[in-house]
Amino acid sequence: MNVLRSECLYKNEIIGIESIYTVINGKQINIPEKVEALRKKGRDGLLTCPCGCGTKLILVAGDKNLRQQHFRAMNGSSRSECTLKQEGQNSIDSKVVIKCWLADKMDQNIVTRVPVSRIADTDRKYEVSHYVPSKRFAVNYTNMRINLEDEKLDILDNIFGKEVLHIVDNDNLETFGQYPEFMNKIQNHQNYCLYLQIDGRDYDKAFLNTSFYVKDIDGLYQRIEMCQGPLKDYSFTENRELLFNNQKISEIYEEKRTGFLKEQEEKKKIREERRLQMIKRAEEIEKERQEREEKRREKEKLQSQYLAYLQQQDLIRKQEEDIILSNQTGKDDNLQLDDEPVISGPENIRRRIEKEIDNYIDKPYIDKNGDRWFKCTECGKVGRREEFKDIANARGTCLECDKRIHGVSINDRGPFVKTKLAIQQENKICPWCGSVLVRRNGRYGSFWGCSAYPKCSYTRNND
Repeated sequence: MNVLRSECLYKNEIIGIESIYTVINGKQINIPEKVEALRKKGRDGLLTCPCGCGTKLILVAGDKNLRQQHFRAMNGSSRSECTLKQEGQNSIDSKVVIKCWLADKMDQNIVTRVPVSRIADTDRKYEVSHYVPSKRFAVNYTNMRINLEDEKLDILDNIFGKEVLHIVDNDNLETFGQYPEFMNKIQNHQNYCLYLQIDGRDYDKAFLNTSFYVKDIDGLYQRIEMCQGPLKDYSFTENRELLFNNQKISEIYEEKRTGFLKEQEEKKKIREERRLQMIKRAEEIEKERQEREEKRREKEKLQSQYLAYLQQQDLIRKQEEDIILSNQTGKDDNLQLDDEPVISGPENIRRRIEKEIDNYIDKPYIDKNGDRWFKCTECGKVGRREEFKDIANARGTCLECDKRIHGVSINDRGPFVKTKLAIQQENKICPWCGSVLVRRNGRYGSFWGCSAYPKCSYTRNND
């Protein structure tokens, strides 16, 4: 059973392969005394398999390849009942690298895989990966964050206080936006997390990342990187405080944490300003909506007034029709004077009406054909309904005077709109029958007359 082991059992104590490594003057080497001592113990059959099966082990350690050093079973001593659980190669190499780092930066005398029962009065079966007896300082290395136990962390804190350092493998660095549950356990004990990245057992190629996790304003955990560099650039003060390039990690932590919290406050302030702006904009939009609604209601009011006006005009027309019907059944005695001769022709009829209409002040003037006539209160002109703007009984204001007085006509219906009569006059169209008007010469000079004469006898003065 050719199994390569990273540790052995000697007098009920675990000895790891990392115990034979050290760094002297920056050079990673084996410790000769420990190598020879373990070899002798192996030859004497004192090193056995850590699972307790009794398989005798010997040390395989040369001077050419550090990575090939391990414990293996002596020839003929393998036991079929061996239940050894192999430790991952990355975990083995990481412990070697950390051992070299502590030897380089703190003390050459480093004990590995030490049960806490040997350091303090406890029966708990936990161990620290590295222990510096001269400093009473320990390192707790865990390859997988899922193996971090709350009880172990609490026990180590009770034993060592601040004199313990927790390190995990670099594969545990990212949590991909999830809650960093296990890394928070370490952070609660030392404020930050240490992530080791190795390249085999070579101490010179190892890197250490220092980060911490903190909630942002959205309640999400963000990883804040404090520093990252070669493991050999990390060291310790006399009081065992961790340094990076001679700057205290605790100071870097306070600086980064304060900066992040300040940045979050700025973001919170900006969001609040944006929120207030959105509220203000919403209020402006609501105000604009209310103004539009007010204009709509005003428009509906004007439309309602206009419809009422039209209904009033319909009522007036109906009243006029009723008067016409009453005149047809019983003519007014003042409609035509009996002592005057009958005057025919459009112009003569107009002249007769000009004389008669003065007697109609408080009642409409309607001729025998049923047409209603009015006299302009401004210029005295006499004409039919379509030639007048405002009317009352037999009085009103003709279109020409209304335009002369007002320029444009302003009423409840809006700006001045040309009447049908005005359009007809501009286009030389007869307002009575719609035929073309032509210029004619008469007794009193030229005038415009209907081309359909004698069927239509409409005329008007030359303009």
